[in-house]
Amino acid sequence: SKPRRVYLSYGAEDRRRALALRRSLESIGLEVVDESLIQPGEPWDIALRKLQAGADATVAFVSSDTPSTIVAREIDSSARAGKPTLVIASDEFGDLLGIDPGVPVAHVSAEDPSGIAAAIDALGIDPA
Repeated sequence: SKPRRVYLSYGAEDRRRALALRRSLESIGLEVVDESLIQPGEPWDIALRKLQAGADATVAFVSSDTPSTIVAREIDSSARAGKPTLVIASDEFGDLLGIDPGVPVAHVSAEDPSGIAAAIDALGIDPA
């Protein structure tokens, strides 16, 4: 069966660790879409919304309790649409500011495929 498609949301400051998360998600059988698929000249905001709309779930990576406005908007948009939504937080910190408190947050390394798989499984996303 076709892998589930996950939209990966992250801020520019977290690009390196988000790419590690991408590899972890792909290693457990998920198809990952993110900003790297946007074509030059394509309107950024519209392209991001299309990518997210075409995904089955959203996984966001954050490295502080104050995610960027864009990441916060993408998390909330996914949750409002009723899609499985998960935040991967690199460090232990309190509540995420500007995020719906109902969105689950997993404090797991982006480079820990088994930890990522357990968090994804708890969401009910079936990788394969």
